[in-house]
Amino acid sequence: MRRPSPRELSLVARALLTVAAVRVALWARGAGAVRRRIAARRVAGSAGLGDMREIAWSVDVASRFVPGATCLTRALSGQALLARRGAASTVLVSLSPGDGSRPSPHAWLLCNDTILLGGRSADFQNHRGLVAFRTDGGVERAPQARERSA
Repeated sequence: MRRPSPRELSLVARALLTVAAVRVALWARGAGAVRRRIAARRVAGSAGLGDMREIAWSVDVASRFVPGATCLTRALSGQALLARRGAASTVLVSLSPGDGSRPSPHAWLLCNDTILLGGRSADFQNHRGLVAFRTDGGVERAPQARERSA
């Protein structure tokens, strides 16, 4: 196992602070407050593949150290980190098909039609989209699955 580089440590530290802050904000103020804070950032365009991979990786690592970091916490954290880099993204909330029991909600982070957080596109194909939260604060009915994984 190799030692992480200073850049990797910085990415994980930033993600850890963001995931922890989003987790606390979701608990204390709710998703609407978190989404408004993200929407306050000016986003100018899309993220490059390198940025998308860094953010997905760092949120995955950081989430292991934050108790209660749900899929919604992870997706909103990734969206916040992308917004800091000026990149637009969408958090999709869907319902799983369920395994004989009740369907359960799940959150996904998409950027440039690529799933960054939440699972694989094969998993997403089985979910029913409910709502999409854009970086600019817009809310719309979630499009049905057609995205690809990073």
